[in-house]
Amino acid sequence: MFKVEQFIDDCKQARNDSEPIKATEAVVQRAVSDQAGIINALGEPRFGGADKLYHSPELTILCLRWYPGQQLLAHNHNVWAVIGLFTGQEDNTFWRSENERAIKLGGKTLRAGEVSWMGETAIHSVKNPTDQITAALHVYGGDFFADGRSEWDDETHLRRAYDLERNLQSFEDGNAALEARYAAAG
Repeated sequence: MFKVEQFIDDCKQARNDSEPIKATEAVVQRAVSDQAGIINALGEPRFGGADKLYHSPELTILCLRWYPGQQLLAHNHNVWAVIGLFTGQEDNTFWRSENERAIKLGGKTLRAGEVSWMGETAIHSVKNPTDQITAALHVYGGDFFADGRSEWDDETHLRRAYDLERNLQSFEDGNAALEARYAAAG
């Protein structure tokens, strides 16, 4: 059964492994194979949001929930990341930066029970293409909240400083629409 404290301890141990991404991927894969256990421990995902499960300069663990239709601009993390979905679907588009402009490379779809990783130089955008909440465990090999991250404008594809506050506000805006949908459904 999934236990948050054990998951955090396992991720810390994996972070110190000689192959931290591979070791973390195995930890996350074990976790997302227990969808019911994660939901029991973290609650049924009903709204979008970002819950900080653990944060240090060496490791950040989040439970991210994308509301239906939510999209995030192309962005970087500046640290490696392992992502494991336990509900829904996440469409990733990968980019490279050339002369401060994002150039599309390709994409990858993740579904519940699947795990993927990205290197520290990866740039990606994310979309929940479904009409349901998508929820995932995100493990970052460093401080996800550190300064120096970038995002790329959706129209011009030009690089700018990552705007954490704007991104957090997007969850609030989407959740207000979702709340109205729930209210209308009775």
